Amino acid sequence: MSIRRILAIPVLIGVFLLAACEDDQATGKGSTGSRSDLDLQISDFRFTVERGRNTYYHNRNYVEKGGVGVTLNRGKVCVENGKICVESAVQYRVEPSATLTQPNHKVATTLDKDNITIEYWGSADNGEPVHIRRVVKTDGRTASVE
Repeated sequence: MSIRRILAIPVLIGVFLLAACEDDQATGKGSTGSRSDLDLQISDFRFTVERGRNTYYHNRNYVEKGGVGVTLNRGKVCVENGKICVESAVQYRVEPSATLTQPNHKVATTLDKDNITIEYWGSADNGEPVHIRRVVKTDGRTASVE
């Protein structure tokens, strides 16, 4: 084998590796620039008492800001400072750079002062896991998001 052929082998390997990197970038594989950025905004609290419980109706807005869609498949709400929890399968789809609005959700607690947690899990279209969590602080008739 000549010196010229021996020197050509590393050059060919380098060209092949660069071509593979370009293919990954073109398809989005290996790219870290596309990540989901999901936010849960809770708003428009309305207070009432139902069955002896302080009940807080509200709207939930799932806002995707990263340009990658998200599917949420599990939700959990805990009241009475985390002592009582309800978990459920859900099927919520948030399109890329869009907002999913769900009006008239409610949480209820027997406590005047409570820390209510609302959590969701799912996955982004790029395969990454997604988890969002909000804490609603109640004080009698008022509620606010922490």
